[in-house]
Amino acid sequence: IRSYRDEFGRALPHPKLDSAADHLQDAFDTGEKALVFVRRVATTAELKAKLDRHYDRWIRSRFDSELPAEMQAQVGTIFERYQKEKRGERDPDAADTSTPDDEPQPDLVYHDEDDEGGTDSFFAWFFRGEGPRGLLSGAAFQKNRLGSVS
Repeated sequence: IRSYRDEFGRALPHPKLDSAADHLQDAFDTGEKALVFVRRVATTAELKAKLDRHYDRWIRSRFDSELPAEMQAQVGTIFERYQKEKRGERDPDAADTSTPDDEPQPDLVYHDEDDEGGTDSFFAWFFRGEGPRGLLSGAAFQKNRLGSVS
């Protein structure tokens, strides 16, 4: 299992889980909700990972179909960076815009329950938590503009 994950970057195929994820991905377009019962708790994480991959493909296709052609190349570059970071690679071209923890940020409101984001899905990476460094992401916009006192 480990060598398969190392080689292909995803879990081993599982016919029942793959079928369930394929069926559930329709909810991205329809907005329907679903309640899924699984036998093992570990299955929940496996199913989520499969749905995250479907969601990444869905959101990328939405960007490609809805955005003007001149923006699609930029989105493609951002998706490539996300996929590198998801694989654990560091993007040397990404600017480090972080500031030391002891340097206060003016007019920013920090909540005790900040969303950490992550690389589970493109949405979590781009719109939640700190967001990708060096990009005006949804997360950076929310934190610096919507959370600002001004």
